[in-house]
Amino acid sequence: MGAAFISQKVVAEDWQSVYRAGNGDGPEKWMARPRSERYDLSWGELQLTAEYAGIVACPVFHPGNGKIIGCVAVTAPTTRRRLVERSMLTILRNLAHSVALLEVSR
Repeated sequence: MGAAFISQKVVAEDWQSVYRAGNGDGPEKWMARPRSERYDLSWGELQLTAEYAGIVACPVFHPGNGKIIGCVAVTAPTTRRRLVERSMLTILRNLAHSVALLEVSR
């Protein structure tokens, strides 16, 4: 989610390959990577993602001023390719917009 927030774009990954590579390097090498390469995750946060298969994150923008206010993410037992299909991206963007509207209505 950090990568989606920083880039302000939808980010999707086949997470198991990211997890295996990062976990295999160990905590010191993981934390030495640039924040963007480690998806802004600490070593402990990486460890919490061991069961993820595919992940996609979408930024949430304030409907009034367009500023980024957060992200929504979906982890699923599927591939990156499936997570970036048009139908899934439509669902994800609708969810992000709904979250933004909830924030504005508070």
